[in-house]
Amino acid sequence: MAHFGPTGFTVRCISYVNATSGGETLLLVDDSAEIFPKVELHVVRDAKDRLLFSEVISAVAGLRIFRLEERKELVGFAYHSGGDQSDTSFEVFDASDDSYHSVLSKKTTEGQVMVLDDSPLRFELWSANTSPDPL
Repeated sequence: MAHFGPTGFTVRCISYVNATSGGETLLLVDDSAEIFPKVELHVVRDAKDRLLFSEVISAVAGLRIFRLEERKELVGFAYHSGGDQSDTSFEVFDASDDSYHSVLSKKTTEGQVMVLDDSPLRFELWSANTSPDPL
């Protein structure tokens, strides 16, 4: 396999996804830094590397494939960027032809997301309310 992603990065996850009808390989890589690594999410299709995400974060919270229909899937990625990891950011990526784009991007405090059983396109997203209570 040809080299994809930056030199010196470590592959943390390889997964096959059907974001388009031809299918792709999903690569999650990081620079191996012990504290605040640079993390990148790549999609490889037809020997072309497309960068979906690149950021210095504190930890990966999750990576999941959401099935829309028999041959169509979305990529969900969650990560922490704060030092205490009390935040969670959620990204969901879709593909059409040669273009990949974010269909959901949400930063939360003490966040959680749930994909509802009746439809993979329905999400419930929670975030703690950090504003003071009214007196």
